[in-house]
Amino acid sequence: MSTIVIVCPHAPCGKSLRVPLAAVGEPLSCPYCRTAIGIELGADGMPGPPRVLKAGVRLPRMLLVPSVAMLILGTAGVFTNGYIAVDAATRPGAALEHARRQVGDFRNLDEMRGPRDAKKDKPEEPATIDLFAAVAGQAAATGEIVRAEDELARYWATSVAPINTFFAAVCVFVAFGGFLIYRGKGYWFALLACIAAILNFNHACCFPGAIVGLWGFLVLVRDDGRKHFGR
Repeated sequence: MSTIVIVCPHAPCGKSLRVPLAAVGEPLSCPYCRTAIGIELGADGMPGPPRVLKAGVRLPRMLLVPSVAMLILGTAGVFTNGYIAVDAATRPGAALEHARRQVGDFRNLDEMRGPRDAKKDKPEEPATIDLFAAVAGQAAATGEIVRAEDELARYWATSVAPINTFFAAVCVFVAFGGFLIYRGKGYWFALLACIAAILNFNHACCFPGAIVGLWGFLVLVRDDGRKHFGR
């Protein structure tokens, strides 16, 4: 017998390996998870059970993007939301500035989506603001839009600091989830972090995080994703 069959002792891997007898006693490496393995000869001259010398990490390709992206986006979100929360809480007028900027972001997002009722065979009903423009003129209509947005911004301003503090904590959760996906540890925590990334929509620019979170969630519930966590 010139070879022996062992099972990789690194739990998330568990692959069967064929090892030459001549390599027993020498440092080995699992070709699947890159874990350093040691096999010592027993007192009877027979190979003992394999043991982990140094665990490696082999991330499935489909988990590479959500893992790295959650780390980057989560870390960026911590600094962005944290800065806004501190600025709003410490600088007079900052909360209203941030609220106005966010109202503008969501207005631009709404404009990018285009008409909600685009039916060719049915003419669109004139919006209230269009009727107002026809009666009072475009300048007055623009002024009404500005007044309405300013009123909304003043309403939002009171919650800028607490909301951004909350989402800064959510981003910490998301970033740590990306790290756990890379390490193959904490399956349920990583799954919840993906859900948090999907729901982390405090700013209009958070849309990529929702895509990444959904991607990570769908891969984690697959067999190869679960196997990466040793499940």
